[in-house]
Amino acid sequence: MTNQYAAPAANLDQQPSEGSGITSTMLEALRKSKGWVMLIGILLFVGAVFSVLGALMMKFAGGMIGASNAVPRGMMGGMGALYLVIAVIYGALGFYLVKYSRAISRLLADGTSKSMESALQHQQKFWRLAGVIALVFLVMFVLGIAAAVFIPMLMSAR
Repeated sequence: MTNQYAAPAANLDQQPSEGSGITSTMLEALRKSKGWVMLIGILLFVGAVFSVLGALMMKFAGGMIGASNAVPRGMMGGMGALYLVIAVIYGALGFYLVKYSRAISRLLADGTSKSMESALQHQQKFWRLAGVIALVFLVMFVLGIAAAVFIPMLMSAR
């Protein structure tokens, strides 16, 4: 039996800080974006499957084309490996978006700050991975342009 005259107890660890409560506008925005997030996550998985199929086709085409000496040996295998890297990237990005969409569903069901934190953590992981991938591709792009400019210059200087 509890003492009805005791001071009320509150678990303040789970309470949002002052002025940062979950509002209905926040929930509505997340509700409206949840389906789109899931759609893009699924499309990324579909893209990963097509990339794997493309890698397999490159592997088999490399064997057939390699016999005719029309393409340098290993080129098709290298392209297939690139397709597999793209499949992994698409799969990882899709994984985080699907987890984010599911976390939004939990948030809409219970409206707790713990569910909001979970959703935001999944979103943060997606954007961190997307940012790292964008930076890697940017560096590769700059190196590719530099190689396209400087390698012919070095070759002509001989």
